[in-house]
Amino acid sequence: RVTCKIGGCMASNSITINVYNADAINLTASKESICAGETVKLTVENCTNNINWTTGERVNIIYVTPTSNTTYSVTCGTGKCQRTLTKTITVGAAQQVTISADKSNICAGTNVLLTANNCSGTVVWSNGANTSTISVAPTTSSTYNVSCNNGTCSSSASSEVVVNGGSGNPIISATNNTICAGQSMTLSVAGCASSYVWSTGVANVSSIS
Repeated sequence: RVTCKIGGCMASNSITINVYNADAINLTASKESICAGETVKLTVENCTNNINWTTGERVNIIYVTPTSNTTYSVTCGTGKCQRTLTKTITVGAAQQVTISADKSNICAGTNVLLTANNCSGTVVWSNGANTSTISVAPTTSSTYNVSCNNGTCSSSASSEVVVNGGSGNPIISATNNTICAGQSMTLSVAGCASSYVWSTGVANVSSIS
């Protein structure tokens, strides 16, 4: 209000100023660094008027699953009291590790080389090894697992090595270890779960005479 006096005359006038309080908003993220495929919860706090996200949503909480580095914005309020906040979500590149083997079907005790491919991070095998290539010699069919840890991202793979048959060392027994010329005897084999081949050419029978 202002009053103007000129001599004995006086006049006054007033103006009304409307003051609006902008909300002291805050924008939070459940995670700011993620791996591809992960979901992030974004929350705008203390906003009571006209929420508007760049995603088009108009609620306090949204869920996003970015596939690359992405900046999200939210505005609160209207006119000169409108405030805008942003949050950048960094997306790491997960490497899908794979396993290659120089053999997949072996006899018991045979060495097999397993190699973890497509991993520039840290390799961890199920047997505790941390090298990209390991040598194993299973006596029974076994599955080997490997994980690739690259920053906050990780992937895993598995490979089965199939062991065929038993020990691979057949045991031969004879009805008589000492004979005279012309006498017959019977030879039997045990400890072989697969096919038999005798030095005489006879195959797939456990006993010969």
